Amino acid sequence: MSKKKVAKFGLTAAAAVTTVVAANPAGAAAASSVEQAVVQASTNAKALTQFYGNTDLTVSAEFTAAFNSAKKSIANAKAQVAAFSGKEKAYYEATLAQATELQTYAARYIDAVNILSGELADATEALQADVEAGEITAEVVENYNTLSAAIKKAERTIGKVRGEAVREAFQEGFLLDAKLARESVIYEVSQFNLLTQINADIAAGNTANVEADLAKLDRLKERAVEIKEAGKALYPDRTDVYPALPAIETQLRTTETATVVAYEETLAPAVKSVSAINATQVVVTFTQAVDSTDADLVGNYAINGVNPSGVDVAEDKKSATLTFGSASNVEVKNGAVVVEPIKTDADDLVLTTRYAGLLTYEDKVKADVASITSKTNEANASSVEIKFTEPVASGAVIKIDGKVAGATTAGSKTVINSGITLDSTKEHTLEVVNLTDGGGNVNSLVTKSFSVVKDTTAPSVSKVEASGDNHILVTFDKEVTLASVQSKVSVKDEVLGAVSTGTITVVTDGATTSDTQFLIPVNTSLYGTTDTRTLNVVLDKEILDTLGNKSVAVTKQVTLSKDKVAPVLTSVAPKINSDGETTAIAVNFSEGVAQLSGGFDETKIRVVAPDGTDVTSGFFKSTQPAVAAGAKKATVELTTATKLKGVYTFYVAAEAVTDQAQTPNKSVAYTGTIDFGSGDNAEFEILPSAITSTNNKSNNIAINFGTPVKGGSVAGSATDVNNYTLGGKALPAGTVITLNTAKTVATIDLPDTESISATDTAIFTVAGVQNVDGVTITPVTKALAVVDNTKAVLESARVLDNKTIELTFNEDVAALSADSVGTEFKIYQGTTAVTLADAELKANSVSGFANKVRITVDQGTDSTGTPASTFATATNLTAAGTNTAGGNMSVTGTFNGAANETLTVEKTATGYSVDGGTSDVTLSGTTFTYKGLTIETSAVTSPATGDTWTLSLTAAVAPTSATTLDLTKDLFVETLVPATGVDVLDLASNTQTGDLKISVSK
Repeated sequence: MSKKKVAKFGLTAAAAVTTVVAANPAGAAAASSVEQAVVQASTNAKALTQFYGNTDLTVSAEFTAAFNSAKKSIANAKAQVAAFSGKEKAYYEATLAQATELQTYAARYIDAVNILSGELADATEALQADVEAGEITAEVVENYNTLSAAIKKAERTIGKVRGEAVREAFQEGFLLDAKLARESVIYEVSQFNLLTQINADIAAGNTANVEADLAKLDRLKERAVEIKEAGKALYPDRTDVYPALPAIETQLRTTETATVVAYEETLAPAVKSVSAINATQVVVTFTQAVDSTDADLVGNYAINGVNPSGVDVAEDKKSATLTFGSASNVEVKNGAVVVEPIKTDADDLVLTTRYAGLLTYEDKVKADVASITSKTNEANASSVEIKFTEPVASGAVIKIDGKVAGATTAGSKTVINSGITLDSTKEHTLEVVNLTDGGGNVNSLVTKSFSVVKDTTAPSVSKVEASGDNHILVTFDKEVTLASVQSKVSVKDEVLGAVSTGTITVVTDGATTSDTQFLIPVNTSLYGTTDTRTLNVVLDKEILDTLGNKSVAVTKQVTLSKDKVAPVLTSVAPKINSDGETTAIAVNFSEGVAQLSGGFDETKIRVVAPDGTDVTSGFFKSTQPAVAAGAKKATVELTTATKLKGVYTFYVAAEAVTDQAQTPNKSVAYTGTIDFGSGDNAEFEILPSAITSTNNKSNNIAINFGTPVKGGSVAGSATDVNNYTLGGKALPAGTVITLNTAKTVATIDLPDTESISATDTAIFTVAGVQNVDGVTITPVTKALAVVDNTKAVLESARVLDNKTIELTFNEDVAALSADSVGTEFKIYQGTTAVTLADAELKANSVSGFANKVRITVDQGTDSTGTPASTFATATNLTAAGTNTAGGNMSVTGTFNGAANETLTVEKTATGYSVDGGTSDVTLSGTTFTYKGLTIETSAVTSPATGDTWTLSLTAAVAPTSATTLDLTKDLFVETLVPATGVDVLDLASNTQTGDLKISVSK
């Protein structure tokens, strides 16, 4: 209700009250009491506006008192109005409704203050304390969820508060900090929850989604960084928001590492993926860490039979980067990739399964500069190291600050260390001209800015610790040279007497002349009457880092404790070949043992067969493979590979091995058993070379199992199509599998048509087949060449113009150039077929779209026609040269004859005839007509019989049009396959599928 209407209503009510007083004093008294109550309620409610309209966001005692007073007076007035029956009741009710609305505004303000300063503030404070504690737990997640719920509740409450400025004040004063507190840890909590779920799934054996969840975890890690960077940019003046969370990050990454390990323990050792990263490099990823030595062998990998030129095994041993000599080795279509079985890092008796797969790759990404490093400890640097995003060709010109500094060398890194002087106080510009990668992609100009890193900080020792009881591990804070460490480091005893040491060596794999860690072997006998020694490692001054910065002299103490724990033989395990024969026994130790150059002493092992007989004699070879220092396993080879049955007991005598302690500890006696089972532990394996294909449209496949296999309708049958896949799919319907008489070779006869959809390389897999002894074959795969024997299928058609239709097939088709295809397609206009001869429908390929064909109607020709001879003005006929007459005849008009002709007019004795006619033409005066023409003879003088006049005449020819399609009608194309003269073929020369009728879109 508007204020004007309320005021007017009030005046009217006041007049009514006066009338009541005059007419009925008792009723007037009652009305006055109610009015006073209403006025009081309205006054008290209006007094609340000063409180809920401000932005101090507090509820004072005065506010509380005013609210309670308004609430009470409104309730009192409502009670009186309810009992009042006068005609002013509607006015009183409207006034109280307005007062109640003001009271509601105040109540919402109070609720907002209470919720935001209470529930929301408490939840915010609790989560902030959790973040400061540096650990995420289930309780922290609960606090996070509590804050999220409080934020939602606060947002709803604030939305009900009166006044935009007041709502904004609540947002700024309370809600913003709560949201910032939540966002500071939002993705960390998400990671914690996801890791918890992943571990629960692993524990329950539900690992199907783990890979996808770990990928999701990676995205959450990225977002955790992104939101902090964006937040700090948004609030540059606040140092309390989006803090770095190093402790929580460490906790999450530790959990992630353990989670990945737990997951990988559920996986069989195998190749996880093979992917090209550029034109000459391929990354092979494994499900488990592999033995770096075995994985480093180039012969274990091949693409189309070509081995890489080099292998780089990752530090975590879970992937290997293969570098090939040519882009042609990697840029392939369905290249056959083979990764041979590789030893696992955990157990060299356990190998990854053989991998056979396909690789398709085309390198379209140009090489770029990945990093530029130039360091010095002086005013100028004299070298720069440039790393590229991939291996590059040699010869690309390198400029620094506009001057030629050198050229790229083949590979991923180029170092320029002569002829340059780089000011360490200035920024420099690197240019590489025509940077070319292995795939021939050329980056015409790469420009990067870089600065010289001036490092004048001397290297220092960060840690000195024991490594075993006779080695000392020294760690520096930066890379230092091996030569300077070897010449500047010595060891002294407690009274500073010299301690003899061996050659100091680097620790990091791949390090040669410099490192951050070094191992010092102690030769002096340390332990006589004591089990601990405190030695002094003396590091003289001038140990050099790679820039030549010199360390200061320092002495560090280290305590070495005598190793008195003997190595323990923990288990024995068999090594079984593909024929199920045991070839060796692996003996595992609790710690690295001393070198056994002559191998494990087989005479230390006594072997007892399942029946209790001693079979030690001749069981093992007399010469065994060497055991390297620090190895935790020894291989003891059998004299003859043998299929063993039952439980064998191996008694290993004491002192079979010693550890690497200064006073070597000798192993104690050990008894272990191996259960070889019933002897049915033979493996049934075949090589991929045992699988061959015909490489023609019959696509027959032969598998030579090398031993009789089961056939027929039994489990493990070699004639069961379910034991094979081709291209990851079941064999096509209609496949027939037969065995030879010896049951050693299976022939798979795929249907000769409609079984292979593309000429390509496909992975063929054999699994589940059993030999006649019931041993199931080890799954084997091979990349086979298969030939397309499936007809092309017309999928769609569309009109291009009134003569041309574009057809789209489900595969590429052979090139067509104005080929006649009238017998291979029929075009319908509505229900009526367009009659076309073979040559009257032409087909052409569509450039850039190998699966498209354009068919064009080529029936009839377009002609503008020929006009008839027309003589708009009098035109003379041609008089014969023998005429005696003078003058000439003339003609006007348009010839309407049906054919071309030559008109001849001849003088007769009685007049004129036309074209040798036997009667004269009829003259009208001096003119006559002929086929639309008027011939005038008046100009002829003294004609003689036989005089002639001629005129060549052209008959009109109507214009003509070639056959076109009626685009007002529905069009259809039907495919036909004639017995001969087929032009429409796929790339494997299969015809199209006939009798398909496709609607033509417009």
